[in-house]
Amino acid sequence: MIKMKELIKLHKIGHELQDVKVLFRTDIKIEICGIKVHGKYGEMLNIPRWIANILEANGYVKIQDDKIVEDLKQSLVKENSQDEFNLSTLDDHFYIKINSYFKRIQKQERDELESLLKSLFRKRHGKIIQFADSSKLTNELTHKLTIEEIEFYNQIHKASTIFTKQIFGDLK
Repeated sequence: MIKMKELIKLHKIGHELQDVKVLFRTDIKIEICGIKVHGKYGEMLNIPRWIANILEANGYVKIQDDKIVEDLKQSLVKENSQDEFNLSTLDDHFYIKINSYFKRIQKQERDELESLLKSLFRKRHGKIIQFADSSKLTNELTHKLTIEEIEFYNQIHKASTIFTKQIFGDLK
């Protein structure tokens, strides 16, 4: 069976292989690993994210994934609207997308968004601990969690079960 850490790595690789929309800042015609990229100044195309990252770092394109900021803000609003016994649903790759975006932006913008991410994280972190301490992971809850949160949930649940057995033994 595949370990969660390897699964998270696979999801990160999958994210890098997905197409992303880019705006060309210059005319370019290249081939990378058998993938042809032809773009003219001002043109928008979808290309694999890993290629887009290289081209953006060298000033050839601008990746158009500013929707991430909106997703982060909306996720925080949704989480704040939930009571202490409910979680809002996050995309499986929410944190992978956020971290990928954070690597590409300026420090000032990252600092501003980091406070939103920390607020969302703290809210979800506390709720996940409560759920994991009291019950096994349900199918319904699995659909609301990211892959990292599922791993966290399982670790907390396992630790809680071990601790409970240490204190109570076989008593119920």
